[in-house]
Amino acid sequence: MSRALLVAVRFHDGRYHGQGDRFHEADGWPPSPARLFQALVAAAARGAYLRDDDRQALCWLEQLDPPRIAAPPALRGESVKLFVPNNDLDAVGGDPERISEIRTEKQWRPCFFDADLPVVYVWNFDSGETDAERVRTIAVRLYQLGRGVDIAWAVADILSRDQANAALAAHAGALYAPSGAGGDVACPQSGTLASLVERHEQARGRLIWILSEGAPRQLFAQPPKASFRGVGYGTPPRRLHFELRDEAGFAPRPLRLAAPLITGLRDAAVAKLRASLPAQAALFERFITGRGAGPRDLELRVSMTPLPSIGAAHADLSIRRVMINIPAQCPIRLDDLRWAFAGLEPRDPETGEVWPGRLVSAEDSRMADRFSQDGRTFRSVTAVALPAAVRRRLGSNEDSPTKGAGERLREEARAATAVVQALRHAGVKARPTDIRVQHEPFQRRGVMAERFAGGSRFSKHALWHVELRFSTAVPGPLIVGDGRFCGLGVMVPATGLERQHGAGDDR
Repeated sequence: MSRALLVAVRFHDGRYHGQGDRFHEADGWPPSPARLFQALVAAAARGAYLRDDDRQALCWLEQLDPPRIAAPPALRGESVKLFVPNNDLDAVGGDPERISEIRTEKQWRPCFFDADLPVVYVWNFDSGETDAERVRTIAVRLYQLGRGVDIAWAVADILSRDQANAALAAHAGALYAPSGAGGDVACPQSGTLASLVERHEQARGRLIWILSEGAPRQLFAQPPKASFRGVGYGTPPRRLHFELRDEAGFAPRPLRLAAPLITGLRDAAVAKLRASLPAQAALFERFITGRGAGPRDLELRVSMTPLPSIGAAHADLSIRRVMINIPAQCPIRLDDLRWAFAGLEPRDPETGEVWPGRLVSAEDSRMADRFSQDGRTFRSVTAVALPAAVRRRLGSNEDSPTKGAGERLREEARAATAVVQALRHAGVKARPTDIRVQHEPFQRRGVMAERFAGGSRFSKHALWHVELRFSTAVPGPLIVGDGRFCGLGVMVPATGLERQHGAGDDR
């Protein structure tokens, strides 16, 4: 029977000092499966003694596939340099007066996170219910995870696969899923427990005496390292899906209003969050609105993507759905964001005029899936903002009131160069083999690029429709340009435009 072992670890405060678990730029967070395994071994041990049933259960656990993990988002604090004595007083003859001789430099840079959210580890298994129950008992005795100051406690449960999946999906933090061997996240493997026991035994006798030139001499013997395997982990962004609805059904907005629609919803969500959680107001401004955000914050910002109805020849490309993209390490809780956007009424961000409908949470993601497919060819649905490639306004130069072919080619070349930079800023590493820019839409019922300027902060002369071709498939959704956080630059893979049997409602 397919079952799952869930271990939920909670910390006494919202700080973690462990390092070396390279899940993300916040190096050390969340604690790797290897660290949790070591903490479970320490919890099970009584001095140097392990009971046989505990040993058997830990051997069973180390042979399971790497766990999935859910953890609250964390931010690294500033690095602090401390000088502390090493734990080797024997090196100075056991004299406490000589501690200053064995001080060493330590870097202290904790992670800060929401202590109300646990770190959850889920192992799937098909057999070994007795061993799982024993691990459950061991988890209750866990007292620390990370460094000595990282006091923690744990509870474990045995669930069905569906229950475990639901628990991970309901977690308000980021999800981490094993993506294969060859990564740098340490996980237990067959033989890990034996290697930890051997390391402990040898560490107890690491100071040895030898005869050197007829005189006794004390040497320090480094115990062997524990045996772990490196596993790759993926951290896909979390997504929330909403529909624009009123009492009669969908309440679509015209495609050309993508920028003011998203800007209005964004500002309303931030206002709602600030009123409810004023202590985190700066956090919401930084990672939702973008005010006060630095270059390294761009990949952590929440983005809102308007989803025009596509997929059929008669689809009108009106906006009926909105997708909220939350990067894995965004420090804003998922449940706070879900609450902030649910029920919002779209309104004009400049006049305050309330538009029909409101955001309603949706489970149906089929339309969003079309934009999220991998593809080698992408075409813009909402215009791409390229301020570095502004077109000259016709009539602005008395000596040249019209544009010749040469000037148009130069403008398009600047736009293509700006597209390459926009891809880099959006985190797309693949370089396109072909770039096509134009004013006209690529879709049958699309909107001219300059018409997206209304209600946005961009000049109509900086807006372009773009087609990209890559030599290899690029994952979607692909959103590029300076307007990517306000509804512009939304691209759709060519496959997403094809009619598929059973696809979503395109009304």
